[in-house]
Order: sequence, then C-alpha cells, then structure tokens
Amino acid sequence: MGRKNKLLLTPFNSATKRIKEFIDLDEKIGVIPGDELSELIEVYKNNTNLLKEELNYIEGVEEIITQMRCQKLIESEIKIFVSQIYVYARTTFYRRDYQIKDIRVPVGTVEELGDDMSILTSDPLFMENARDKLWMYMNVIIDNNVKTLIKLNV
Repeated sequence: MGRKNKLLLTPFNSATKRIKEFIDLDEKIGVIPGDELSELIEVYKNNTNLLKEELNYIEGVEEIITQMRCQKLIESEIKIFVSQIYVYARTTFYRRDYQIKDIRVPVGTVEELGDDMSILTSDPLFMENARDKLWMYMNVIIDNNVKTLIKLNV
C-alpha cells in the first residue's frame, strides 16, 4: 500500500452510512428476512442508533487528523497544472464527503505566470506561493471542521 493510500486510511469513515447499508441489505439482495432475522436486524438497528452520534463524532475527529497529516506532507505532495487560463496547485487532502482526495487552488493566470511546468516548479518563490495558498485553504477547511466538531460535543 502506497504512502498516499496509508495517509487516507480512515477506519471509521462513513461508518454510519455502512451500518444503514447493512440494515437495508435484505431488500437490496431480495431476501425475505422472516421473524428471527427481522428481530435480530431490529436489535442491531436499535443498538447502532445509540452509537450514531458517537460514530459521527469519531468520523469528524478522524477527518481532522487525516487533514492535518496531509497538511504536514504538503511539500512532497504538491503538484502544479494548467487548466484553460489558470495555473493551479493541488495536493493530497481528505474530505469525507468528497470522492476526490485532493485539494486545488488557483495560483495565478497563464498570462502572468506562463504555462511551462518545469520553469514554474523550479521557481522557489512560485512554489512557496502555491504552498501557502494550499496551506491557507486547508486551514479554512480544518478550522470549519473543528467548529463543527465542537458543536457536536458528544
């Protein structure tokens, strides 16, 4: 498993979603549960409902930890690319409600910076600017997640 895959390993990610999928599985696969299975599913459902708030809180803590780890590795993960008229910086970043596991910020326009990646990536001032913009955007997301977590206060 590569470093990026290990970095984004989040054991509790979407635990509440997977619990619901497990509860609803019989209908999805065409199983008629019967009395005994229905009773067990109801016991499972009632007990997991008690855990949902705590699991949601743990998922939030896990998300922030993973985001902070991504931030610590920004220097080695940063990539530069051009899309239409803008030059963007991106790096690995985890957000549990997003499929894409990176974050992207515009650094400037092609008109002002050019589109030669080798020149841009070898320019220490450009790379510092790109890193700073990514870092600031990451901080905004992390700060919002911390505020959300404080509100949950399980």
